[in-house]
Amino acid sequence: MKMVKEFPDFPKDIDILTAQVTIDKDGKQYLLVTFIKNDILDYFLHEITDRLENTIKMALEYIKNVEEEIEEEWGKMSEVKILKYLKYLPKVFMIKHVGGQVTKISTVQGDYIDWAKYISKSGRKFSGCYELINYALAEARGIYYIIASPRIFITSREKFAENLNDLTDLIMRIIEFYDLEGKRLLINYDEKQIMILDKYVKGQLYQFPLVYKNGKLEIYETPALKYTVELNFDIKNELTIENYELKFPKSIEITGLISRPNIVYFIYAKGTEELTIKTPDNQENKVMLNPEKYYLITYLKK
Repeated sequence: MKMVKEFPDFPKDIDILTAQVTIDKDGKQYLLVTFIKNDILDYFLHEITDRLENTIKMALEYIKNVEEEIEEEWGKMSEVKILKYLKYLPKVFMIKHVGGQVTKISTVQGDYIDWAKYISKSGRKFSGCYELINYALAEARGIYYIIASPRIFITSREKFAENLNDLTDLIMRIIEFYDLEGKRLLINYDEKQIMILDKYVKGQLYQFPLVYKNGKLEIYETPALKYTVELNFDIKNELTIENYELKFPKSIEITGLISRPNIVYFIYAKGTEELTIKTPDNQENKVMLNPEKYYLITYLKK
């Protein structure tokens, strides 16, 4: 979603999340808009003057009309987002396979949270992730890129609570104590640690064009990777994934990505137009590639 073009000095090519009018202690009014640009959460603050008032009203009305669309993009993991003009893969994202399975992927090593809820049989050991939305806690699902250090981080040698219900109550009391109940927050927890974040981006769910499928092996054409500093690329012409053997006519760039629950490799098929795949039943399949395109090779574990 883009801001109306008439709004002065507003960043271009951004996804708007929220917009509100704020008043400072001197009585001046400001328009505060939070947005995402290049996968980074940021904000735009502009003083409201008579000259800008009508334009700001137009902008706020525009945002209000698409408020439900914004909430769907952020709140529903089941929604598949297909972007025709996605130039680069984000730092964290999810892909939907042709069979409906979902794989969570990160191109960074440590600045992400992969939601996974755990409760032991006794109920005394637990971990998971909440998101605070509209003053209420809900289980967070998916994968999240962490932009900044935690707003609050509390750890203890002893357990905070004997069960998840008591810990959830404690989390809400902490949020209320710091007057954060009106914020959008991500909370990662276990029985001895609580981490509350206010600067994060949820990985979106994408469905890319399928190039090849055989059993549990699938190949998708994707945009390029923009953030590659933390990735280790191998230059080679062979790749073995479980019982599949992949051979390229020349060496290409290949890297494994952090992924769950399935296996994912990213390749740049520079100058390569063909891939030979030997399947578990010893058949050989030829796959045509675009020599200037990028691909995700995935293996479904289930």
